[in-house]
Amino acid sequence: MKIEIGSYEAKTKLPELPRQVKAGKSFTITNRGEAIADLVPRAGVRAKDPVAAAKN
Repeated sequence: MKIEIGSYEAKTKLPELPRQVKAGKSFTITNRGEAIADLVPRAGVRAKDPVAAAKN
């Protein structure tokens, strides 16, 4: 499941987003309600915390 996040919020939380993606979370960045980008873990990269990754 991807979490939707507005572009302004993504900008303000940019330092935290890569850590969450590394933990297995995925984000869809939106601009005025329209999806413009997906921020997802790279294929083949394993999350350090499998419990956090399973929560998606």
